Amino acid sequence: TAADITWDSGTHTYSLPLPAPADISGTGTKALDVSIDGVSPAFLSVSVEAAVGVGAEGSEVWVYAASALTPTSPDPAGTCHPLTYTTTLLDREGAAITADLAPTAQWEGGGGGYPAVDVAHAAGGVYTLTSTGPPAPGTHTLTLYASSTAVATLEVPVTQQFSYALSSLSLPGHVDTDAPLSISLQLVDGCGAPILGQTPSIHIEDAHGDTLPAYPLTPGYDVPSSAYVHTPSLPTEGLYTVVATVEGQVYSQTLAVAPLTLHLSGTDYPVSALLSALTFGPAGSASVWGGAYTAYVVLRDLSGAVIPVSTGVSVGYGSDLSAATWDGGLRQYTLPGTAPCSGATLAFTVEVEGVSLLSDSLTMARQESLPLSTFTHLSAGDRAVTFSVIPRDLCGVFWGGLTLGVDLYESGSATPVSQTPLAEGGDSACYSATVTPAAEGVYAAQ
Repeated sequence: TAADITWDSGTHTYSLPLPAPADISGTGTKALDVSIDGVSPAFLSVSVEAAVGVGAEGSEVWVYAASALTPTSPDPAGTCHPLTYTTTLLDREGAAITADLAPTAQWEGGGGGYPAVDVAHAAGGVYTLTSTGPPAPGTHTLTLYASSTAVATLEVPVTQQFSYALSSLSLPGHVDTDAPLSISLQLVDGCGAPILGQTPSIHIEDAHGDTLPAYPLTPGYDVPSSAYVHTPSLPTEGLYTVVATVEGQVYSQTLAVAPLTLHLSGTDYPVSALLSALTFGPAGSASVWGGAYTAYVVLRDLSGAVIPVSTGVSVGYGSDLSAATWDGGLRQYTLPGTAPCSGATLAFTVEVEGVSLLSDSLTMARQESLPLSTFTHLSAGDRAVTFSVIPRDLCGVFWGGLTLGVDLYESGSATPVSQTPLAEGGDSACYSATVTPAAEGVYAAQ
């Protein structure tokens, strides 16, 4: 304007300062028109080269343009995800300026909290801009500056994108059978902010790699925890794998399901009811009324390994339990005992830390006891002898309803000279018979 023009009376010249281009769009060949008193057309028109000067005055490198900022990272950009762009500064002829002019770059827009942008120079004049996506979704501007003049800009749409590295699948390493299991899938973007509207898939595999019925499924979103949550319960002990799939990415974690898990000496031992063992010695002794037995218990984990440290183990019939003794050398628990004297079928139970682990249904039977039974004889006159037998079981209880007899043997003979059935007495708890040998002599009765 006229106000910008100054007159130098000494040199009889007019001078006009020309501002540098505000941005790269202002570079190039410009026409400077000179008019007097606003008369048009201008009586003088000259060409002026407008460019961005970088460097000390008199030795500037003139920048006329820049190539478009080109992304080399995934597009669209994700919040807080790594981003890379390349560009080249150009001279008047459009050739790359190979000298490093040390441009700077920054994010601009209304989001705030912008990350820094690093600018690196390489051979051939290529500049690489490295940054991360702004934390707020939306459209942001990435600008490259040379000597404070914007020489390249790019409108960058930024969205929330799933981050595999920062997202996670969480669940306990073990859970009791039939107990609720909390599976939590935390899906976040590159900034760690929760992502809504995803459709992750969850399924559970058994030890053979087979997917359990009712899976896969999409878990529901839990607002308070900002996570996708699934709460199943598994009725069968075993080793399982919980698998979550999100946008083709897979998370997995193993899970031990057992009747109980022991926490011993800093180690967790999921106890297997299927692999642990209850045995008796002598064989069958626990299934006889009044029988003396020893119960042996071996605890194993889900892999079948014997649990090598002791814990509280109680064994017994029904709810009548007693503490078993730990044998560290054999890594087993023992308890000697005597079977009850009643009950046709009894449950022999093993509890571990108060949790019922094993139960063996025993069909009970009676067994005679020679030490507790009696065999007597009395003379009945002449050669007649009355024999009496009181058979008892291991509980010392008279055993009626048997078929018994008494045999007489001559001394040294294995062949009985007589065989007489014993009759069970009416009101008396015994069996008796009167035997009259054919001849006098010494006999053995059996």
